[in-house]
Amino acid sequence: MTVAPRQRAVRGGVGLLIALSIAANGLGQGFSRFTYALLLPDMRADIIHSYGLAGLLGTFNLVAYLAGVLLVSALSGRVSPIRIVCIGLALCAVASVVLAAAPDYGILALGMVLLGGGAAGTWVPLAAVVSASVDHDKRGAALGALTTGFGAAILLAAQLRSLVYALAGDGSWRLVWLVEAALIAATCAACVAWFRPSAEATAARVASPLVLLRSIPAWGRLTLAYVALALGYIIYLSFLSALLETEAHASARHTSTVFSLIGISSIVGSVVTGRLADRFGWRSTYVLSSSVMTVCGLLALARREPWVSASAVMFGLPLTTTGALIVGYLGDYVRGPAIAAVFGVITLPFGVAQAAGPWIGGWLRDASGSFTATFLLASAALALAALSASTLPRGRPLLEAPAPRRP
Repeated sequence: MTVAPRQRAVRGGVGLLIALSIAANGLGQGFSRFTYALLLPDMRADIIHSYGLAGLLGTFNLVAYLAGVLLVSALSGRVSPIRIVCIGLALCAVASVVLAAAPDYGILALGMVLLGGGAAGTWVPLAAVVSASVDHDKRGAALGALTTGFGAAILLAAQLRSLVYALAGDGSWRLVWLVEAALIAATCAACVAWFRPSAEATAARVASPLVLLRSIPAWGRLTLAYVALALGYIIYLSFLSALLETEAHASARHTSTVFSLIGISSIVGSVVTGRLADRFGWRSTYVLSSSVMTVCGLLALARREPWVSASAVMFGLPLTTTGALIVGYLGDYVRGPAIAAVFGVITLPFGVAQAAGPWIGGWLRDASGSFTATFLLASAALALAALSASTLPRGRPLLEAPAPRRP
């Protein structure tokens, strides 16, 4: 029996492609970001000397990430996704070396800018590649598997820090960055050698990303659903620790345990949510995910156990897959590199909301004297995401895949 060309091109290497994508996504997009948060206390004591300046480094990283997303979106269909991913990983590896060797704040800022730009070269094109390289009825599971890298990155970064500090002594934050650079460089080399997307994922150039976005049915409501989710989830994550320690009087150890629950459940949830999407559809799964997260914000306001831990576990389940659900929905209307182009455009307002959320949530806390208003806002934003997503049409393929580029 003859195998269809697309199946023949992908089936033999799809497992390796997804494994490399998970590793590249986790190390490039998740691992490096979580490492900075874990090493911040020691980096501040040695070089930064101010939490305000530390926060500014995070802003540099986010601005560079958003600029990188815009560039990746513009390059989709013009530059091979293999090249974009490998350049992104290489930038992350170089950034880690720069951070490890930084003698002053200015060099740290350079490292964070390189890290943000490099991270943009992994998640957006990898999501598009995975979506285009598997059969339609397996996309949810594949995209869910891709996002397990985020949750794994949280656990890996914490374990790496503990191991390095145990072997080299407390405060060995520079060595942690160097080990991370080696891991990212090895993954980059593996992608150069074996990362082979399907022909559909590397098809010819696409139209303007903004034009493509406007061709998606109900694109405004889709964007609102994604932006509202960004605002709600970032407020929850940014202030959960402060809520527990200042208003629930929890210990730092208990707070760390609660955050570990989020990381662990996100790994499980990545797989479960993807399979739900294959069975019930992207829209329905997104509505369910946003609704669950809405309840979590309200549960956290109980400020006592077991509600706080239940909130963390439930919040982690859909946390890392919401972006993948957006990619899946887009994949029902556009194909190949067009997915990366459109996803890049819709990620920009998502990033802006993500940047504004902590400031808005903090202002509400200062103005009201408690975190109640802050977490009510988070839940309201997540409820808006669910409501907006519920009005979306059910996805169905409208555009055929572009023909592969001739050599």
